[in-house]
Amino acid sequence: MKKILGALLFMLPMLAAAHPGHESISVTEGLLAGALHPLMGLDHLLAFAALGVLLFNIQGKHAALIGVAFIGLLAVGFYGAQLGLFNIASATVETLILTSVILSAVCLVLARFVGHYKSALIITGFAVFHGVAHGVEVPVGASSHSFALGFLLTSCAVLLLMRKMTSLIGLMKQNLQHSA
Repeated sequence: MKKILGALLFMLPMLAAAHPGHESISVTEGLLAGALHPLMGLDHLLAFAALGVLLFNIQGKHAALIGVAFIGLLAVGFYGAQLGLFNIASATVETLILTSVILSAVCLVLARFVGHYKSALIITGFAVFHGVAHGVEVPVGASSHSFALGFLLTSCAVLLLMRKMTSLIGLMKQNLQHSA
């Protein structure tokens, strides 16, 4: 009886690790995969670049609110896909992402006529579909929460970087015009 009890006590820690995501490798892999994902996809970089350019032309807290809404909609799409709320075929999601990239370019071109604010809101609306794509692309064995954290933090950083780069380019352009 003591041997059986000892064996059961010995196996008790394994029961606690029966759920995925407890392993540190799973969390680390998820965080790293999520952090690298926005940097590896041209669609992400183009969407961030377009939104960064538009946000440069929007003043005050409206720019920050649109940026936060973009990241928030990424999260809504991600967790919606994880929970099975968005039951959209993969081909449809990819088509919507491609459409968002094309629409981002159109919004940049037409921003003077439509307005930077409206153009940025249109691009932001498509963030949900980018989030859904992320939600179904979590690598096997990786923690989905750490993947989400990685891709949302990197998305914030890239969006801020694109806005700052646009700001610097704008300043360089002004300096060149004043010196000429």
